Amino acid sequence: NRPDGRRTAYARLRRDDRVMETRVLQVVLCLNPGGTERLVHDLLTRVPDMPSALCCLDEPGAWSEGLQDRGIRVTALRRAPGFNPMLGRSVARAAREHRATVIHAHQYTPFVYAALARLWSPSVRVVFTEHGRLSDAPPSPKRRLVNRVLRTFPSVTCAVSADLKQFMLQEGFRDSDIRVVYNGID
Repeated sequence: NRPDGRRTAYARLRRDDRVMETRVLQVVLCLNPGGTERLVHDLLTRVPDMPSALCCLDEPGAWSEGLQDRGIRVTALRRAPGFNPMLGRSVARAAREHRATVIHAHQYTPFVYAALARLWSPSVRVVFTEHGRLSDAPPSPKRRLVNRVLRTFPSVTCAVSADLKQFMLQEGFRDSDIRVVYNGID
C-alpha cells in the first residue's frame, strides 16, 4: 500500500481470494544504464520488504554486479538473435527458482517472453509495463494480431505516458486494460 492509502498493482494481485506473499521477478533486456533500467534498479533496491530477483534476457549489464553484491539474484539468459519461444521456458525457470508470484516485464520483448512463461507457470501473474517505443513506425498488422492474444496474459498492463497508451491501443491492446503509471518511485 502507498502512503496515500491506495493499493499498488502488486498488492492487488490475489490468488484464490488469499493474499499471497508477493515475490517479484523483474524481467528486462539487460541492466545497462538507461531510464527503464534505472527504474528497475530502484525497484530492486528501494523496496526491500518485497523479495525480488532480476532476469535479463540478454547479458546482465553494468548495474547487475551491484545488485548481486546486495544479495539480489540476477539471471542472464544470453538470448540468441531472433525469436525463440523456448526462452519463455527459461523465464519460467527463473521465476520458479525465485518462487516468484509475479513476473514484472519491462518493455515489449520481455513481455512477450513473460507471457510465454505462463505456459510453463500458469499460476504466476504477469505485470507488463511499456516504457517507450524503439521507432516511430506504425504497428505492423502482424503485431496487432499477435497482441490480441498476448493482451490476455498480463494481470496488469501499464504505459508510462498517455501518448504511449495511445500507441499501445493502435498495437491491439484494449483501452480498459491499460493504466497510465508515470515513471519513477518515491
